[in-house]
Amino acid sequence: MESDGVSNVSDTASDDSGNQSDCASNQPENCFFNDQPDDEPDQDDTPTRPCRKKSGDSSSRGKEAVAESITEWTEAKLVEMAKSEERREKRVAAKLKREEAYIRHLTEIEKNGDLKILLQPHNNIDEPFKSIVLQCKREICEKWGWEMP
Repeated sequence: MESDGVSNVSDTASDDSGNQSDCASNQPENCFFNDQPDDEPDQDDTPTRPCRKKSGDSSSRGKEAVAESITEWTEAKLVEMAKSEERREKRVAAKLKREEAYIRHLTEIEKNGDLKILLQPHNNIDEPFKSIVLQCKREICEKWGWEMP
């Protein structure tokens, strides 16, 4: 064998089957996959996306579409707000109606209690307390517009 100044110690590599691979042989042309320089420019030199040409027509159409969508959204929002206001007014009216009914109920309970006191006989009460009871009955009659029994 000829010796060209390079040692042959581990120039050969074998795969699992014991055969020598092409790259490990002494044929350097098989070891390099792409020795030819590229005729195409590098990927780094080309822009990643092409530049857009701006046209006045398309941008004005885009602005009109945006303005129209904003107008539609605003109108929809106003309609929604009006419906919400109507619902709120209905809730407030219903709440006031319930509160008035509750106040009438409490007033009726108070009237019934006062009428019960008014209809109790006061003849069997001793004199110092009898004047106090009569005064309370007068106040009850005055409060409700009733006549003293």
